[in-house]
Amino acid sequence: MKLLQPILKCAVGVLAISSCAYANSGINITQSQNSNKPVVVIETSAPSFVSNRLSAIDNIETYKGSCRDVERGLKRQVACITMNKNSVINISVPDINNGYMNTKIIQIDRGHLTAKEEIYRSSIIYKAITGDTQSILDTKLAYVSKHHNGKYILRTASYDGSDPQTIHESSEPILSPSWSPDGKYLTYVSFESIRASIFVQEVSTKRRIKALTLKGLNAYPSFEDNENLLVSLSNESTNSEIYRYSILNDKLTRLKQSNKADIFPQSINKNAYIKVSLSVNDVPYAYYVNKGKQKPVSSLPLNAVTISDEGMIAGLSGRNVVVLEQSDTGWGEMRKIAYGKDIESPSIASNGKAIYYSTKEKGRVFIKASSNQGKNILSFSVNNEDLIQISAL
Repeated sequence: MKLLQPILKCAVGVLAISSCAYANSGINITQSQNSNKPVVVIETSAPSFVSNRLSAIDNIETYKGSCRDVERGLKRQVACITMNKNSVINISVPDINNGYMNTKIIQIDRGHLTAKEEIYRSSIIYKAITGDTQSILDTKLAYVSKHHNGKYILRTASYDGSDPQTIHESSEPILSPSWSPDGKYLTYVSFESIRASIFVQEVSTKRRIKALTLKGLNAYPSFEDNENLLVSLSNESTNSEIYRYSILNDKLTRLKQSNKADIFPQSINKNAYIKVSLSVNDVPYAYYVNKGKQKPVSSLPLNAVTISDEGMIAGLSGRNVVVLEQSDTGWGEMRKIAYGKDIESPSIASNGKAIYYSTKEKGRVFIKASSNQGKNILSFSVNNEDLIQISAL
């Protein structure tokens, strides 16, 4: 009998298995140190994309092999994924209350599946196993790359960089892409005009409008909701301030007067947002602003902030990508997710499941993603291009 192998090697320590001893008769696994995680076993009959996709998810433990042997080793029920000769995937899920397995069935079309089709089916499988409504598989990306010929390209893609779609190209820099909450629009800064301008573009049709092109700084746009932007404008003064811009009415409203440079606005709700302010020595600190009153998010420097729907903040503190979880009294201590001298452009997915960032290794700039607990999930690159900025939805 073929020995069972975890999809991710035990030696890496990612699965938090306290011992992984294999015998000729099968597998001998002690209880996971993270025993509250669902254990998912993908039998060899299941298509390979299932194990490839599910292994990127942090809150399940995935194995490839025999469900029965894993259950014996862990002394607990496991979710089991198989496929029969008619290309039907069976998902058997433990029922804690009743002690039996609920079987859910997914028909897989014969022949090659596109990356988009694989992700869709894998997302259904994950949700059937866990009961969660969202995962990293649902994440949509927008990223800016710089081709080696000097052209800047804005694209959208699935969570792992697959199914890329070009939204806009320019010989001048494109910066700060950001999604609308409904995923239908992108806003970004482009230098294709005489001065930096803020654009809003519909993803499906590629139609766009030039929203703002004022004198001075026009920067760091993000959607407050589907009809309004938060932007950082200087109007030729030495400091920049945060404004709300109504896309429908073409109207600007200053949200708070400031004697500092205020950048990276991120909406929490109609009355509250977070921002970064530069100190006298240009050290960045993040602030929570509610109805005009502000207080620090952290006593430590924090820059390039983004925020999930549930209030988890991701940003840069020195050379660290960090996250801070929201509580009733504010935000907790920083938790380091990644470290590197060339890390830039962190972006947390709206569901808070993953943090993306750009990094440079061996002369190439590419995208990495980690879970909100710091597990490395994936990385991707594009031939002949440096991936310089990213926005996750």
